[in-house]
Amino acid sequence: MRKPKRRRKPVPVIERKLGRHRCIGLAVEEDGRQRIEIDPRQPEKERLNTLIHEAIHLADFDIPESKVIRLANKAADVVWRQGYRRTVE
Repeated sequence: MRKPKRRRKPVPVIERKLGRHRCIGLAVEEDGRQRIEIDPRQPEKERLNTLIHEAIHLADFDIPESKVIRLANKAADVVWRQGYRRTVE
């Protein structure tokens, strides 16, 4: 008999200006809780890339930054070309 799958809580994505941090995205893990912070002053495709980039960091903080950049660029390009866009409510 299979174990029921445990549902993971979604990672919160917080939009706030990150100019003083000199970045456009942050992956944060504190007290076992994860969150992504994104600067809202980005074009949509760049925002998608930033979101994927920070999600990769949350998956494994040990991946070198150069590899995270390559992976995020490739994934964002594939997803964008498939027509995925954010719907703003």
